[in-house]
Amino acid sequence: MNSKTIQKCIICGNKKLRVLFKIKNAPFSVSKLLDRDQLAKDKKQPLTLKICDTCKLSQLAGNLLPSGFYNDYQMSFSYSRMIQTYQQRLAEDFIRYFKLNGKSAFEIGCGDGMFASFLNRKGLKTVGIEPSVPLYNLARKKVKALNQYFNKRAPLKKKHYDAFVSRQVFEHVDDPNKILQDAKEFLKPAGVGLIEVPSFSTIASFNRYYDICRDHRSYYTPVTLQYLLATNNFQVIKIFHTAHNEYITAYFKNNEYHQQELKSFFARYAGYRQSIKKLLTKYKGKKIAVWGAGGKGVTFLSICDIRPEDILFVIDSDTHKGNKYTTGSHILVKTPAAVEFNSIDLIIIAAVMFQEEIIKDLIGRYKYKNKIAVLSPYPHIL
Repeated sequence: MNSKTIQKCIICGNKKLRVLFKIKNAPFSVSKLLDRDQLAKDKKQPLTLKICDTCKLSQLAGNLLPSGFYNDYQMSFSYSRMIQTYQQRLAEDFIRYFKLNGKSAFEIGCGDGMFASFLNRKGLKTVGIEPSVPLYNLARKKVKALNQYFNKRAPLKKKHYDAFVSRQVFEHVDDPNKILQDAKEFLKPAGVGLIEVPSFSTIASFNRYYDICRDHRSYYTPVTLQYLLATNNFQVIKIFHTAHNEYITAYFKNNEYHQQELKSFFARYAGYRQSIKKLLTKYKGKKIAVWGAGGKGVTFLSICDIRPEDILFVIDSDTHKGNKYTTGSHILVKTPAAVEFNSIDLIIIAAVMFQEEIIKDLIGRYKYKNKIAVLSPYPHIL
């Protein structure tokens, strides 16, 4: 936390925030009760709630809590039987949904450790991070815990964890982007996550002005929570209301795995083209046809530099394509009625989406008895 006044949107950086409404007499904090000798110094505080017209996040302007405020925070106890039951069910659902039994996780802002303990009991080995000393002292009795604010220097293993969770934390932080980017330092490229925040949709729908407080920097709806996660390259799986609509919960995946897949995809291109050449070389002097003059087939022929002298023709069921030529490769297209199938030694199916249907037709309708090849993930003969 810091004491700087919010001058721009904490998610998208937009500097033009529109005032929603003002409260003149809010308490300094809702997380700490006072001793009698502290009453004289306690004063009510004004609050201004603004909305970002770019990402639609509602957030407080100014009046931020002092640095170190959460060192002795005391509002995350799990005394309620209802909350304990809810946390246990949420832990079970999260683990079951992502098949996390036997895997590892960390929890940002674990409070008294109750939720982390439920995750552990259900098979997800979880370490908690909690800055509040009173809450940390409770958490460490239940789970492995670290007493500190979460950041990329936390003593966790880099790129090690299968999941991270954070409940009732992101509404407090001034820089949610940094928290998510720091979480990526420890999360596996294909790791998953859970974030839970109070629902501003519920607050607004039921005139719950008493849910606006200085302790909460921001007020999330499903739309703004999804925006935050997408901005930080997480793939949102689902966002749903929980705990009798009190909270919004998001399940999501780290999208870093997709970037790695893309790098690998591009790196395999030369090898893919080479495998096509090997297939054609193997059948050199034989009669070869390709099935599919749609977009995939035309592109396949062109990018793999397949020439009219390499194959006989392209087959396509669309009668409108008969006696036309493919762009790029300039190969004649024939309809099935014009083909003598068993004179062909190899048919390569380029209409990937319809390949099962085409194979059935080749064997059943056209009584084809020779070789069939498909293109994915690499060209191979069935």
